[in-house]
Amino acid sequence: TITESKMAIAMARLGACGVIHQFLPIQKRVFEVEKVKRADSFIVKNPMIINPEASIKEARALVKEYQISGFLVVDESGNLVGLISQRDIRWSPDAEEVKNRMTPVEKLVMASSGITIEEAKNIFYEKRIEKLPLVDKDNPKKCVGLITASDILKVEQYKFAFRDKKGRLGVAAGVGVGDSVLKEIEALLKAETDIIVIDTARGNAERLEKIVKEARKEFGENLILMAGNVDTPEAVEMLYEAGVDLPKVGIGGGSACKTRQGPGVGIPQLWAIATCAAIARKYKKAFIADGGVKGPDDYCKSLAAGADAIMIGGLFAGT
Repeated sequence: TITESKMAIAMARLGACGVIHQFLPIQKRVFEVEKVKRADSFIVKNPMIINPEASIKEARALVKEYQISGFLVVDESGNLVGLISQRDIRWSPDAEEVKNRMTPVEKLVMASSGITIEEAKNIFYEKRIEKLPLVDKDNPKKCVGLITASDILKVEQYKFAFRDKKGRLGVAAGVGVGDSVLKEIEALLKAETDIIVIDTARGNAERLEKIVKEARKEFGENLILMAGNVDTPEAVEMLYEAGVDLPKVGIGGGSACKTRQGPGVGIPQLWAIATCAAIARKYKKAFIADGGVKGPDDYCKSLAAGADAIMIGGLFAGT
């Protein structure tokens, strides 16, 4: 529950992957994923837009909600008519319309899609601008993307960031094992979530196996699926056979986990990792150690025992 968009953005920039937690309504999870995807990228494929008749009050609300510095202004026909930034709306009356404060399209510097990062940097340098709308080669009125100087700086600053094929920050999202799980996965994939995490306290169960098989059948091989938690070799093998890419290994070790206190089950984490690593090597697949990390020594032990990656929760909580 520590990870929403702010944590996921910070982690992805440093090369890790945040998992938007499952204890949010699905619409909120999708919204958090979208905020990560908009955070920084060389080209923003679906930039935020606003209608020219919208009020400055509406524009301010969007700036606050999405934490971005400006919008493309697009009319009812989908044509680009201008650009408005925080600078334009800073002291404007709430009731004033966007079209009265925007920079009209005639004064904008624009470029065609397919531009390289070096070409964009040259335009920013020569024209002394901060935002560069990209337009369709065949229809100059149609905007197909946006490049900002700040995004280029972020791409260059965070050289080891976890990014998708489009250069956007990567993010995972969690789902439970309820009846709506397939619909939730579909919604998250539409938002271009990179990894889906099916998360339950005790993963060696027919219910989880059934959901994994259904998800794999429904969404195909392009779905990257993490699932757990489990702590025995038999359970890891079951998950691999069902179609999981990345089992999560560890029951009871987490700072907030009550599985050992409640049901009274769980295996010491180092033993669980070491025995499950043998199965991962057999299948030539990866797995993730989850729980019990209180400091650097704990994640070093997890890696030494055979884990390919470590999930951390409590250690990051409150940061």
